Amino acid sequence: MLAFLKAAKLKERAAAESRRKLTVAFGAIGMDFMQLHPVIHGALLKEAIATSSEAVLEVYLRAIETLLECPGTDEMKAQVLLEIYTERANKIRP
Repeated sequence: MLAFLKAAKLKERAAAESRRKLTVAFGAIGMDFMQLHPVIHGALLKEAIATSSEAVLEVYLRAIETLLECPGTDEMKAQVLLEIYTERANKIRP
């Protein structure tokens, strides 16, 4: 039981640290990490725990840049981004 509690505590610390780093990283580019769509927010947080905040931000920005180059309305692009991060969230289990 003690090992389980330690693991849960470590996981929560990792989540808090990743959340803090992502908030700072997004803030540096003028975005509020806490205001992202909940699915995208959760997926980015899971990825940051599994990898790094820097890598997550880089992939997110690359996805945004790619979507901006594609034809379609802003609403369509937002929906595609949501679908991408819904799928990514389902694949990552930190």
